[in-house]
Amino acid sequence: MLAKLLRIMLVGAALVWAAPPVLNARAQGDYPLELCREAGFSTEEDFMMREGKAYDGDPYVSDGDVLSPSGQVCVRNRDLLQRFDVREDLGLDALDILAVDERLVAFSTELDSPHGNFGAGDLLFTNGASIPNAALLFRFDIPLDLGLDGVHFVGRPDGIQRFLDVIGGTVPEDWLGGKLQDVLTDLDIDIWFSVEGTWWRTEGQRPILDGDVLSARSGGQVLWQEVLLDPPIPAGLAERGVDFGLDALAGPREPERAALVFSTEILYRGETSFTDGDVLRVGGSVLRPNNDLIKAFQPAADFLGLDALSLSLEPPVDVCCVEFEEQQVGAQYAVGSTFTDAGVPITVEPFTWSNGTSTSGGMAVIGSGGQAGSAGNEANTNNINLAFDFPGTPSGLTLWFGEYGGNLNIRINGDFKNFADFADINGATIGGVQVAVAQLTPEIGVLALAGPIDDFAIGGQELWIDTLCPTGA
Repeated sequence: MLAKLLRIMLVGAALVWAAPPVLNARAQGDYPLELCREAGFSTEEDFMMREGKAYDGDPYVSDGDVLSPSGQVCVRNRDLLQRFDVREDLGLDALDILAVDERLVAFSTELDSPHGNFGAGDLLFTNGASIPNAALLFRFDIPLDLGLDGVHFVGRPDGIQRFLDVIGGTVPEDWLGGKLQDVLTDLDIDIWFSVEGTWWRTEGQRPILDGDVLSARSGGQVLWQEVLLDPPIPAGLAERGVDFGLDALAGPREPERAALVFSTEILYRGETSFTDGDVLRVGGSVLRPNNDLIKAFQPAADFLGLDALSLSLEPPVDVCCVEFEEQQVGAQYAVGSTFTDAGVPITVEPFTWSNGTSTSGGMAVIGSGGQAGSAGNEANTNNINLAFDFPGTPSGLTLWFGEYGGNLNIRINGDFKNFADFADINGATIGGVQVAVAQLTPEIGVLALAGPIDDFAIGGQELWIDTLCPTGA
């Protein structure tokens, strides 16, 4: 099947908020998707346009229509669903505009099809293809439909284009049983998504929240709720108290976790404040308020929520995730060695045991066993510390870890801590930087730092680390 695929490149573009010229009204079905080439979204509530004119002449806008921040309706819900023989408006829960010229949009609805040919948790495409919710959740071993609230395709443009060709000739049942994951792996792409429910797993394991970003390919969390929203926001149901949910998800095609943007299902009023209609950066700061998205339509209300989002984004130049992919598996680095990954110089430094004694006899070893919980290569810090010289001054950092014994070291902006477990520093401030720890299993988790970082080192006795992503340099 893959042999006959076309290799058409999807051309990415920087996010542009400027308004394109207003087009004349068009016939039903001839929708101007190109107006949402750079940005498209849906609201949580219906409203009447008081400014501008929709392509079909109707000022009514539903929560299932795709809109441009320029004040244009790009595609009606009925046009998204025309290949499924659905005329009813079923709302819109997830959105990713994949190929404007070919009119290929990935989306999900708020309601099941009245014909029974798809559910609200299935991933649909404007060419009439669909991927069952069970296929997206295959690696999570969840025996029920958890819905679909946000979706974002990541990977090389040619891989995504080949996938779009595959879906056109594949019936929904053929994606089940791990077939979707096989295709995603072959094409080296992924589908990042969020669900609408919480799934409590076995004792000792963190639950899957509807505020997590999940990977269809690996069956892991791309970003957990605790990492998406930094302290003092109390995000994280099990440890910090609240699941803010995730209603919309977008980002560059490159799989840069730290470059994702999103919206939540509930608002927050505190030291950091946002609404459930604002577009947020990782950490919880507001990228674009809801009113700024909808003001061109001049609705009677100044807040309409945000239920789906698609953006054409280039990866920010300040995101350089260290994933150790430039190193050979099995490579070893002694204290005093320096190597480079993703353009970041990394120095191997002595380690301090729990009794305060320092050692220079350890080794950094590159592996690929998934001990840190991420994919590809990873680094085992065996009685050593790794110091990272990131460009500029990042305003935060996330990293994946696997902690399997012994004590740990961390240094942030010259402030050194010697501790037993990552849980010991959760909620602490080190070197003026706030620390949050999200634990997936007793061993594997994500460390999130919020605050300017000029100096950073980390190590352990039986510690694996991977996917260190600085933000906001």
